[in-house]
Amino acid sequence: MKNIKSRLWKLSLALCAGIVFPAISIALQDGIVLDPSTGNYTIYYGGNQVVFVPATKVDPVIKSEFKEAENGTITYQYKIKNGRLAKQALVGMRMSVSSALNGSQATPKDWKGLAEPNITTNTGFTISWLDWHDDNVAADLLPGKTRHGFSIGSKDLPSVVKAEFWGDTMAPGFPDEGPDPNSEVGKQFEQLNNNDFVHRYAVAPLVAVPTPFNAAAVLTAIQHHIDRDLVAMKLIDPVFAAQLDRLLQAAIAAVNIGNTKAAREDLNELHRLIESEHKNIDKDDDKGDRDKDKDKSRLIDKLAARVLVFDLRYVAKRLEGKDKDD
Repeated sequence: MKNIKSRLWKLSLALCAGIVFPAISIALQDGIVLDPSTGNYTIYYGGNQVVFVPATKVDPVIKSEFKEAENGTITYQYKIKNGRLAKQALVGMRMSVSSALNGSQATPKDWKGLAEPNITTNTGFTISWLDWHDDNVAADLLPGKTRHGFSIGSKDLPSVVKAEFWGDTMAPGFPDEGPDPNSEVGKQFEQLNNNDFVHRYAVAPLVAVPTPFNAAAVLTAIQHHIDRDLVAMKLIDPVFAAQLDRLLQAAIAAVNIGNTKAAREDLNELHRLIESEHKNIDKDDDKGDRDKDKDKSRLIDKLAARVLVFDLRYVAKRLEGKDKDD
């Protein structure tokens, strides 16, 4: 039987984030101990011993597709698979976005979609999808199963983000209110609870497009995404990122003095550099973060390359025609 309280408990954690939970030495005093044979934790506090079954026993694979419509809206679509080696049904997914159009979030049957302010960064939104059915095992995203129909619409450009996933589990059966949140074991449990998910790379709107359009602002945001996010995610080689950075700086400078022709030439050179690492990058053939692309470069990940090419082409298109007046 599904435990509705466990679903509400997971929902209450939907916007939480934290640092990686540290390893804990095995001891019988107050503390938390991992059982490597089961992947479960035993929480010792005040003479009590409670087992915590994490929601990380899922094996998500996500495919991201993104396409611009004639009205300028970019549709982001996702296909999610729970790998056959998973030990739990996959029941939740969330990601951070800069914006999403009202009413644009599509959700499969028996799932619930949420869009709420991001309380971690105080900017943008957290988009979530939660398995919301009761006792219908056939609707579960069980190991080996795939689900389509997750999507959102936005005016903002794509970035690579860490999407978070969690599985179907129960809240720990504390005999009381649980460990004191101010105690050391209480703080350890809070960290464990806040990080009770696994992540995969996905594509989501995170590069804001201002109105009226400002090419320099958009290119600066793309530059920050490369330097701050893609390098940290190890999706791009830092030396290659520096090459792109120099061209982006040149394009931004050209835009700022009104030389859109030179800016578009810099964007074309950026596109050429990225395509030199991944052939046929414009083909929408991403197979998720498990794709063992034979042409995968050590300089830039294929998903990151697809995102950057899309963003740079978008800016070049918005500048097209303006260079005729230069």
